[in-house]
Amino acid sequence: MFDNIIKGICCKKEANKKKSDKAVCLIKVDGIGDSVIFLKVFNSLYNYYNALGYKIDLICAKPCGELYESQWKFNNLYEINIRDLYNYKYRTMLAKQILQQEYSIVLNCAYSRTISIDSLISIMNGKKKIGNQGDCGNTPGLIKWFTDKAYDELAPSSKDISEHNHNVDFLKWIGINDFQYKKEKKSSAVVDNHRYFTLFPGASNTNKCWAAEKFAAVAEVVYRKTNWNIVICGGKDDALMAERITQELADKNIQTQNKVGMTDILETCMIVGKSALVITNDTSGVHIANLYGISNICIAKGCDVGRFIDARDEHNRLIYPNHRAIYHKKSCSQLYKTKCLRKKKTLPCIMEITVDEVLNVVENLLDDSKFNN
Repeated sequence: MFDNIIKGICCKKEANKKKSDKAVCLIKVDGIGDSVIFLKVFNSLYNYYNALGYKIDLICAKPCGELYESQWKFNNLYEINIRDLYNYKYRTMLAKQILQQEYSIVLNCAYSRTISIDSLISIMNGKKKIGNQGDCGNTPGLIKWFTDKAYDELAPSSKDISEHNHNVDFLKWIGINDFQYKKEKKSSAVVDNHRYFTLFPGASNTNKCWAAEKFAAVAEVVYRKTNWNIVICGGKDDALMAERITQELADKNIQTQNKVGMTDILETCMIVGKSALVITNDTSGVHIANLYGISNICIAKGCDVGRFIDARDEHNRLIYPNHRAIYHKKSCSQLYKTKCLRKKKTLPCIMEITVDEVLNVVENLLDDSKFNN
């Protein structure tokens, strides 16, 4: 309703609308992890519309604009602060900007759509609006039935497949069958002439965080067996976890490079892309490592497996061969939307994962000669 009021006001300024015969607006407003997964297919999507002569606009979430802008050119790029979408002043400013454009196609690439973005799309100037049928993960069923009406076409969705395969299926439905993945270049893991491995001890929800002392215990063993330096990455909210790990290791005369809260998304990608190994909770670190083909171990809750973590193809093969997930399936795994995410304490399925479990996977994942040097 509020967005329609904004559109009514903006429509009075019709002369300012920027018209284009062939313009497409690609929308991918998701967290960093989901956006990084999407990068694997985005090159095919971009090239498809670019070859057809479309001007391409992108709407994405902060801070992901840098990821796209560093590799592709856009007519306009709108970087949205997801947390401010329900602030009426911010939403008014955003809507006024976007309503200045007129598109041949508006394409929402998200599988789990949100009410706020569906509402925004409903008032956009687009001749054809296409979305994903998706699931009800972010939108209750009855409301989703209503927001579905914002679209002219909805691509059918398969359940119980990985996020990557959701993206592939969506692009195939559009008509894209040639997937030439843009391979990210990785360099040898060297910082100041020393090899290193990277820890991501934080997560979007604190209940998904493995204990800091366990991260430190694993890091100590890997360090003593490999002599690799230790780098800790993450956002500002992960500072306390990083400090605890740093102190635990300092007490054992092991130095770390704590980069938490000090790097932007591109700098984080550079660090991960040169790592010998990444050990992480279920956060963006695992997806960045997968993008670069870096060996990584993700400590995850049981209900995350399959779609984002430990993703497999139709032949049950790992989509990312250098990725390993450690998780414990619990009887509550299917109820996480109503129970787990409301808990502030670390979930039992994560607390139960031991240091030895992680170290066993580290040894199996890495080349024996590297790990035992």
